Amino acid sequence: MLVQYREKKAPEPERLKQAQDLAALCHNARVPLIINDDPELARRCGAAGVHLGQSDGSLALARRQLGDHAIVGATCHADLALASRADADGADYLARPLL
Repeated sequence: MLVQYREKKAPEPERLKQAQDLAALCHNARVPLIINDDPELARRCGAAGVHLGQSDGSLALARRQLGDHAIVGATCHADLALASRADADGADYLARPLL
């Protein structure tokens, strides 16, 4: 089990506060927190990792920002080529959007 934070429209200070609060709750419950789309926010709030879509940046860069211990996931849209590339780039898990 894990929790994913997916707020995309709130101002940056609000997103950071929400992510920090959620990270504290998740830490206390021993549940990993994954931040959607934003490795820097994941780093700043102490999340367990990040989930990146195809336009959200480099998996390798996210790994460097967050470290080898972080969970780094990628959306592959059920596309084998995207999944293979994400795997080669070091993704810990692959996902596709629900239809």
